[in-house]
Amino acid sequence: MSTDPADHLSDLRRIRDEALEHRFGDALVDAYHRGSISMAWQDIVDAEKGDPLPLLDTFRVEVLGVSKVPSRLAGLISAGVQRATTQMDGALLRPQSSALRPSREDLIDTLVIQEGAAGNTLIFRAPAAVLGHGAFDIGAHPSRAGRALQELMNVLPENREDIGSFVRGIGRAPVLERQAVQTISRVALESPFGLGLNFESPRTSVRSNFDRQSAEQVDDYLRDRSVKPSTEQHSGILDGFRGTRRVFYLITDDGREIAGSVDDGLLPTVRRLAGTRVMAHLAVTQWAARSGQLGPKHYDLLKLEPEPEPPALFSE
Repeated sequence: MSTDPADHLSDLRRIRDEALEHRFGDALVDAYHRGSISMAWQDIVDAEKGDPLPLLDTFRVEVLGVSKVPSRLAGLISAGVQRATTQMDGALLRPQSSALRPSREDLIDTLVIQEGAAGNTLIFRAPAAVLGHGAFDIGAHPSRAGRALQELMNVLPENREDIGSFVRGIGRAPVLERQAVQTISRVALESPFGLGLNFESPRTSVRSNFDRQSAEQVDDYLRDRSVKPSTEQHSGILDGFRGTRRVFYLITDDGREIAGSVDDGLLPTVRRLAGTRVMAHLAVTQWAARSGQLGPKHYDLLKLEPEPEPPALFSE
């Protein structure tokens, strides 16, 4: 009769959990306490033959418009997720590289495991990083695959409203990052209505609704385009973020609405000046086709300055 390792370790796991809940009241002491327990537990687990790699980050791909994922599409998605992860990892490690030449170690370190499927959703996991013998461990650490997936999700548009600023940003991104995005966009084009992507980890949760229309715009932009950069200044009322990720809205003096991307360093300034009159300094990007046709303008916030209200035409 075989014994389930989970049953074999259940009593020890309960003792471990109780010990991890104990607090000494000092942050450093608590950290060492948890670290020593984690290392001891890992030694016990390593002694159990055949245990799988610890899984940390979860990546869910929802196929919009279907109740169950066809086997062919499931294979395309699985291959696409793995390729995009390796491409993004290459962009993070070698931003200047224009060709993906992963080594055997790269492929191992960026492995993404398809754990299963539930209805119209495929579930992938990125293993936690494996630390060398004797390394001091406090909690689980993301692997290169986990970091690459999280960065890919940070790059992808949150929804259709984000597409304009996203397209502007991706035009300046490293080549391998653009390739990773195009890999996902082409997979999304294989599904009836696109993909809903969700990345979850102990650190964060990021979602992207990558429908077919968004995927078509992105794939078309990344095919064969050059970029025409310029700068502009506009005065108006800063309308904040409206719930979208890293996208600001400006109502100009002539009544137009400008939406553009915001770097992390400017997020506090946008929040502080939301609802007030500002002068916005913007980087403007347009794609140019070989025919010379220009695409829509995409804006990137460079600087925000408070601006006083214009004087009234008639004073009392």
